[in-house]
Amino acid sequence: PDLIPAMQSQWEWLLNGRGGGGASAAAPDAQALPELRDALLAAPRPADEAQRVGAAYSLGRLAREQGADSAALKALLEALNGGSGLSPQRVSVAGLVAAGPAAVDGLCETLRTSQDDRVLMFASDALADAIPRADSGSRSRAAEALAIAAERLDGMVEASPRLKAWAE
Repeated sequence: PDLIPAMQSQWEWLLNGRGGGGASAAAPDAQALPELRDALLAAPRPADEAQRVGAAYSLGRLAREQGADSAALKALLEALNGGSGLSPQRVSVAGLVAAGPAAVDGLCETLRTSQDDRVLMFASDALADAIPRADSGSRSRAAEALAIAAERLDGMVEASPRLKAWAE
């Protein structure tokens, strides 16, 4: 049951947002936000992974409904920035994709400002799937942010033995 939000989001993504409808695809109640945020940002334990994934997708659906200034989107971006560990960071990508257009500006800002190579790679991945295909304005903003992030990553590769080994 924890993965139902993930399944709904994947189904809608596969249909390019043209289906899935119905009451079961509605966003969770906004009052569930604190519980969803806690599930996403909880200390990683293997038994909690399905709950974390479901929370990320539910937060993404809330962010899609509530917009770019929503607390749901802020929770996903907080997880992306890695303060809670790799598992919430990795799972936040799915929630940001589910947020769709609401996540674009936050992801672009992350690409422009983050100094963490993993955050830059995760944000790039999420942005590629969050942008609506027909939205040329978002694609243009994303291209600019990705160019900035790529330059920064190049500099990071030169400065980090770990990244240098990975790049070779």
